Amino acid sequence: MRRRTFLATGATLLVGALAGCSRPASSLRMTAVTDAELLDRVSAGGDELSDRDRELVAETVADGTATRVGRHPPFHRDLPVEYESSFYAVSWAETGERPGTAVTVEVDYDGDASGRRTVAYEALSERDRSLLSGLFPPRTERREDEGYDVGVGGTYTETERERSVLVDGGYEAVRYDGTAYPTAVETDPTTLTVYRYEATEIAADREALLDRVRTDHRFVLDDLSSAERDVVETAVEDGYSSDSESAGFESLLDRFREESPVDSHGREGTVDAEYLVRYRDETYWADLHYDPERLTTAA
Repeated sequence: MRRRTFLATGATLLVGALAGCSRPASSLRMTAVTDAELLDRVSAGGDELSDRDRELVAETVADGTATRVGRHPPFHRDLPVEYESSFYAVSWAETGERPGTAVTVEVDYDGDASGRRTVAYEALSERDRSLLSGLFPPRTERREDEGYDVGVGGTYTETERERSVLVDGGYEAVRYDGTAYPTAVETDPTTLTVYRYEATEIAADREALLDRVRTDHRFVLDDLSSAERDVVETAVEDGYSSDSESAGFESLLDRFREESPVDSHGREGTVDAEYLVRYRDETYWADLHYDPERLTTAA
């Protein structure tokens, strides 16, 4: 797991393991982190955001709130977001519903568009171009011998549909960079959710955010028993894992449980947590996994 937030807002966080993969009953991996690496794990930099996300964050910070409409939250991050050097927790709530349109567009990159009613890409509405950004420039790696090669889907609000050139224009091809490509557009009515966003500043700058993380979550691992030290050293070098009971791991587990994790969550009966640990004058990001039932029943 690469990163987790220390400011989870109540949403369930999913483990990054692939479905069906078997995990050991217990594991601990400790990775030394610099300040820059720690910041990367506990925040989302502005350069990680799409143009649409940056626009939403900017509006929310400037106005205190912002509203968006769609099938799903257009911006859903569990990490504080950096904006103009400060860090914000961005939250959202559902406030209502509106009618909308689900739109699917398919394109044939090597088809013949002669005789088809064609529209220039530049003449499309902003929402149309946003939808087709997944199709143009042409994606040469996915081409079928016959029929349409690839498609994209999205939703339109009533206002976006009124402004759209593509949805109700009856066009059968899109001209991009001088070439016309056959297209097919399908629409279906749908219900969209209204999302209201709010932003709360949690740190004035990067050092303030790091100070908060260290103060709230970092703890020192010292006065270890020989068995505990063996587990920790293995966790630092290669990562510790076992399906059997271990006195060293279980006593370490008790120590970790007494501390405040950066994040903690469970999935399918297991528990996973991330901690910030100081060990031998170095700071580590510790990924801890354990399954209480398997640990007590393991041979």
